[in-house]
Amino acid sequence: MIRILIIRTYPSILDPDGYNIQETGLAKALVRAGAVCDVVLYNGNNADEIREIKVPGTENGVVKVYMRHGKGILKNGFFPGLKKITEEYDILQVNEYDQITSWLYYTRSKKPVVIYHGPYYDEFNKGYNFKCRVFDNTFLKLGKHKDILCLTKSNAAASFLKQKGFDNTVPIGVGLDTDSFSKAKDADKQIAKIDEIWDQNKWNIIYVGKIEPRRNPYLLLEIAGRLKDIDKNIGLTIVGTGEKEYLKEWKEAADRYIKDGVLTYIERMSQNDLRDVYTEAKLMIFPSNYEIFGMVLLEAMYFDLPVISSDNGGSDTLITDGVDGVIIKEFDKDIWVNTISKLHDDSQEYNTIKKNLTLKDHSVYTWDAIAKKYIDAIKNTFD
Repeated sequence: MIRILIIRTYPSILDPDGYNIQETGLAKALVRAGAVCDVVLYNGNNADEIREIKVPGTENGVVKVYMRHGKGILKNGFFPGLKKITEEYDILQVNEYDQITSWLYYTRSKKPVVIYHGPYYDEFNKGYNFKCRVFDNTFLKLGKHKDILCLTKSNAAASFLKQKGFDNTVPIGVGLDTDSFSKAKDADKQIAKIDEIWDQNKWNIIYVGKIEPRRNPYLLLEIAGRLKDIDKNIGLTIVGTGEKEYLKEWKEAADRYIKDGVLTYIERMSQNDLRDVYTEAKLMIFPSNYEIFGMVLLEAMYFDLPVISSDNGGSDTLITDGVDGVIIKEFDKDIWVNTISKLHDDSQEYNTIKKNLTLKDHSVYTWDAIAKKYIDAIKNTFD
């Protein structure tokens, strides 16, 4: 039985039981697939502790979570005294090629190391691009990395790493932790709360995500302003929060669309309520400049909600353009509005996309599907 330790190298403190924590979601799926898999999470100045998470779908399976005291420097997490723990495992997984702790493991560890990587090059992501140039010209060229197994969250991330000389690169995607969603999906729809959010008689469109520049929230307002040109019964609901000052300015601009009846804005929503919104909405739009993956795309498609998305890491991996969704490469409001109008007016095209989503094997959206790809890649590399 293979023993895997996932080391989350970021210096941010997470609740292991929080919704869709990627490390614990993947670890639980790997346990269900027959491996032993535990996780290391950064615990800042707090004392070391160990938590155990029961794995649904197994008799006695658990994921051990090592909450480790550490230091955070320039968004890099460092974990003193971790070596003794790593000795208990056959394979170590680290996050992102450009994390210093990750680099120390994949260039110096005597054990097999897997990198799970998400970011990629995009002109919008100037800060990350600069960081990578510095890292590549210092750390990366100081150690061998050609044969390191890299599992990536998207096709874009795989191409990004191959250009840097990581030859053994396999895109496996990201999964949903459906332990709570799976029950909700089969339950009766809780539409009472939705009635408080929007008019059920409208053709409701949603956006879910942060209100920040890279997500083009002002483009969303321009789209909302044009919806009445398509049909007076179309409405856009935006769910998300953002940095205080930016959000304040955006909300001031959004007010006239809210008063005009074409826009509903909700700052926060529980996962249960979001489930109902995904289920009852007609369409999701997602005009983001850059996404490592975009979990809301995964959630929407899991609930068979057609998506119009920009071209990004998540949409490129999840959506077959024109088959189970639509990908738009431009950020021109006319193109977005015309695409929405076409799906609204052409019920045959809309229903075909909806049907293709419904017929899709929904297990592909889960961590269990990712775990299978993960184990196959490990066997192909290390056996």
